[in-house]
Amino acid sequence: MVDLSAAVFLATTDDLIIGFAQVVVGSTESRSALLNRIYIDAEWRGSGLANDLLDTVVNESAQRGVTRLELTVFERNARAIAFYKRAGFAATGSTTFAVGDDLQTDVVMEMDLEARFKRRPT
Repeated sequence: MVDLSAAVFLATTDDLIIGFAQVVVGSTESRSALLNRIYIDAEWRGSGLANDLLDTVVNESAQRGVTRLELTVFERNARAIAFYKRAGFAATGSTTFAVGDDLQTDVVMEMDLEARFKRRPT
């Protein structure tokens, strides 16, 4: 079964996958998408690859009519939170989930794509 609401982007070198991103677009009415996952191999972190993958996700989402891109990130992942803030995401809340008996908290973040693309020079 193919899910047309999702897109996966791969970053490769020498036939190796060194990073990927997955975005899931909501309904036409909601005009939102979820950045479900972005991962960069440890050896490639700091290379700009995460920015490239995020730009690809943002552009794909905008082409699909998305106006709000959302994500969740573990509250103790300061590096990822700082990255998303630099990219234009803002914290909008939190959510909790259980890992076994341990209750975890994620920060919910959003990017306003309409505002992002209105600021770009034409």
